[in-house]
Amino acid sequence: MEELNYCKAKYGAKVLPITDENKELQILFFQTPHMQQAFKCFPEVLLFDATYCTNKLRMHLFVMVVQDGSGLSHVVAYAFVASEQQHVVTGLLEIFVQENSAATNTKVVVIDKDFTEVNAVKAAFPGSPAVQLCEFHVKKAFQTAAAQLGKSLDERKRLLGSFSEMLHAPTPQKYDDAKAEFERYASSEATSYFAKNWSNITEMWVRYHCDQEFTGGNNTNNRVESHNAKIKNVPSSSSKLHEALRGLLKLSTSLSQEAHHKTILLKTCDFYSYEGHEGVQEQCRKVLTPYACKLLSNELVKLRDEPREVKKLSPRTYAVFSTSTDVWHDVSFEKHSCSCTTYKKMKLLCRHMLAVCARFDVKPCLEEAVSRRWFKSYQLEFLGTTADNHEQDDIDSESTTESFAEIQALSMPGPSFQKMNRNQRFNYAMRTLKAIADNLADCQPDVFAARLCFLESVNAAWLRQEDVALSHHEKDKVQAPENSTAQDVCSADMLHADEEQQLLDNNQPSGSIEPLISSSETGSSTNQKSTTSSFVSEIRLPHVKSRGRPNKRVLQNRFKRPREQDDSRPVPFRQLTEKSQTKCKED
Repeated sequence: MEELNYCKAKYGAKVLPITDENKELQILFFQTPHMQQAFKCFPEVLLFDATYCTNKLRMHLFVMVVQDGSGLSHVVAYAFVASEQQHVVTGLLEIFVQENSAATNTKVVVIDKDFTEVNAVKAAFPGSPAVQLCEFHVKKAFQTAAAQLGKSLDERKRLLGSFSEMLHAPTPQKYDDAKAEFERYASSEATSYFAKNWSNITEMWVRYHCDQEFTGGNNTNNRVESHNAKIKNVPSSSSKLHEALRGLLKLSTSLSQEAHHKTILLKTCDFYSYEGHEGVQEQCRKVLTPYACKLLSNELVKLRDEPREVKKLSPRTYAVFSTSTDVWHDVSFEKHSCSCTTYKKMKLLCRHMLAVCARFDVKPCLEEAVSRRWFKSYQLEFLGTTADNHEQDDIDSESTTESFAEIQALSMPGPSFQKMNRNQRFNYAMRTLKAIADNLADCQPDVFAARLCFLESVNAAWLRQEDVALSHHEKDKVQAPENSTAQDVCSADMLHADEEQQLLDNNQPSGSIEPLISSSETGSSTNQKSTTSSFVSEIRLPHVKSRGRPNKRVLQNRFKRPREQDDSRPVPFRQLTEKSQTKCKED
């Protein structure tokens, strides 16, 4: 807790440790003021992913990223979690939503193809945002399945080709055509796999569905993956938890300083383009960010390469023909919108609106047609706020830290067994069963045999639909969990003799857990005591069993009589062993 309080005081970070009912750390959530301000300004699209090998406790690190108006990535939260189980990930996102009121404005969350995260997002976010799958992981998942479903190389190529056409289908008709082609030559196993895993969630991965929402062009988690590559250079798999925490906060400070530098460049520099400064392009260059102007230039290039046919339907409404999709798009300068997917996913002037502007010399209202995130003024407001926060953090870090309130650990409820499916219940039960097996492996042979026989009898009783109970002298010591409906009703006639129960009582579970952050790890002296020192022992880190072979071989006990240093005389004949005396006589 001392280390957490230090990080809160030095970096101004919000650090929230969350434990389970056994006071074991499950979630360590932390967020700096720069992160919170970034999410407050750009909450529409959230990229969510986990990385590994960042600490010696093997706790997974979840990273949340947003994109600003200059196309830069900003981390909005970090969180170490003990496991990726449903209730833990849901608890993490609930904490994020609770600490960030702007989560109500989140419209899209991009994740990997992990339905634990999908269910957690749907349960935690209040605005019911659209959940979209990372395009890279979608292709990778289907490619792995196609390698098993395809009987030949040619069949696998056809499966991947048809799936790619369905993925990038611009219209429902194109998707139906690609799906019909897929089902025409796919085997029954491949058809069944597609219907079970992909056909029922097309709104999460098919582009014409996903592009109906504003995504800012983010259809992958590449921004998170790029940041995870930077993280690997800070903490490692051998880092202690508080070392990884400090490293991530230092990385966050470096990123906020980079944002401060971007503020200076955007204020003082005038970005020039050789492509021309006429009409709408010049109008946009004055008020939009360089990144938005670059996207606009790409649309102008597409317009020049493929001129569009434009029809005027009313004084402020037009129809523009698209050669790529063979459809007419409605462009309205009353509503300041276009029916194409490019405008919907970017909220920026598309090639169809630019075609109308070029044909009829129309000047669009940028404040109505373009999202505010693409304006220089909004970007400067965000970066200026983060720069002020950075300066304030520097002042606060130099001042005393007594004004900061001490961090108190929160407790998260256990999982709801009624909402779990069979696989989730199996994974949750395996935690306890693995601990039991680990405990049994350390027992003496007679105790091991007795306990194993007891467990086998319990399993046999459950298979016969019978209930098992503890003995009367142990029954009072066991507290029923909160979710008592998922436990068996007990009867007292299924236990073995008292001798076996005595063996069970004499041995306690051997899994040891260490305190969260000791004073030796934080480098603090022993004479520095605070009110948090009594609270340190209440939070426990997850127990991690070592992997692989031990580094050193256990030394065997050697029973040898030590010889005195000043005794240089020969050993008397009578002190030799009988075998040695016989050998000496023979010589």
